[in-house]
Amino acid sequence: MMKHVNLHLAGTTSSAKWPVVLKDKCRVVGMRVVSGVNQAEEGGAYVTAGKDGADHTILTADLDPATALVPVAAGYTDSVTDDEKTTVFGPETPLVIDVNLASAGKVGIVLELDPFLINDTI
Repeated sequence: MMKHVNLHLAGTTSSAKWPVVLKDKCRVVGMRVVSGVNQAEEGGAYVTAGKDGADHTILTADLDPATALVPVAAGYTDSVTDDEKTTVFGPETPLVIDVNLASAGKVGIVLELDPFLINDTI
């Protein structure tokens, strides 16, 4: 059964990283983001999720342009590897959310987690 985690985070016009420590081991399989303010700048507004220090983030929600209060679904980052997609997050390995907005404001994030996808297949 999928597990959902709701987050409400502040975002600025520069990168703001938020570590999310999950109680149980799981994989991140989806993310939806809602911005509290319009994000109209091309190439400057996104939210990513991944492992701290990894070469690539796993998921990216591109908010260029995004209307306030309209959900944006994240997709796999173009350069993410299969090994990175199968990263298991939990108490020892926090998930890092990076919020970088064109217009500062708050974002609502719904993380979709699967505690049963912790083997070597995607």
